[in-house]
Amino acid sequence: MAGITALGKDAFLNLLTKQLQFQDPLKPMDSTEFVAQLAQFRALESAMETNKTLSDLVQGTAAMNNLGAANLLGRKVEVFGGKLSHISGQSENVAYQLDGDASEVVIQVVDQNKNIVKMLGDSAPQKKGMHQVLWDGTDKAGNKVPSGIYTYVSVAKYDDGKLTPVKVSAEGEVSGVSYGEGGPFVTVNGVSIPIKDIVKVVK
Repeated sequence: MAGITALGKDAFLNLLTKQLQFQDPLKPMDSTEFVAQLAQFRALESAMETNKTLSDLVQGTAAMNNLGAANLLGRKVEVFGGKLSHISGQSENVAYQLDGDASEVVIQVVDQNKNIVKMLGDSAPQKKGMHQVLWDGTDKAGNKVPSGIYTYVSVAKYDDGKLTPVKVSAEGEVSGVSYGEGGPFVTVNGVSIPIKDIVKVVK
């Protein structure tokens, strides 16, 4: 069957026609072999039609994904990764996911110079799952921080007593869309990420 596929539909049909045209009338083609060749031809034709249908479906899905990404321009989304484009005076929601029950969770707000601006969270135990905390946009002294890119770094203390990194998501506006291998990408907070990493559309 692999040989037939490599030969191609048209070439296989031409070969079969020539075989019938030049067969010895005194020694006609064996009917069993002829039926088998026709069956192989039909299987090849069916496989090619299936491949074309699947290709059309893939192209249609890619087009819909690209259109969906373009519609996100200017909209606020929540994405995995703790990088945030902060506007001075605004409050920001920070979401994080715990892989188990934690006795303590700490979130650091870090500026572009890698200085810790503020510590979020408390020492109260928290259950496994998604959680959210609000950053009011101020530093440790309660002063409003300037606009810019800030990063959330979070760790949790689980039953083993070790500090484990926590997956953080932050909100940001989609400022750009690009297309490449693996599907469409959106630019959020100055970072290009796959559209699949969007947790939710905020507005």
